[in-house]
Amino acid sequence: MTDARVGNGPVFVRPSSWHVMPIEIYRGHVLDPDQLEALRLQLENFATIDEVDPELRGIIERNWPHLAAKLPPEDA
Repeated sequence: MTDARVGNGPVFVRPSSWHVMPIEIYRGHVLDPDQLEALRLQLENFATIDEVDPELRGIIERNWPHLAAKLPPEDA
């Protein structure tokens, strides 16, 4: 387990098995973990992705680098 302490406050013990999902913002809206999971599942079902905006590309590359191969090449 990993202990985290801020200042002199109480200790919060976080099991090392927990995966902390980063906060992602898309088009000005915070995506909650359920939305990110739904996005990942949709992306995994596509053979390839023909178009993707730069903001979504960043989310994909940060969270699921194994799916970046499905993305079209970046514009030069």
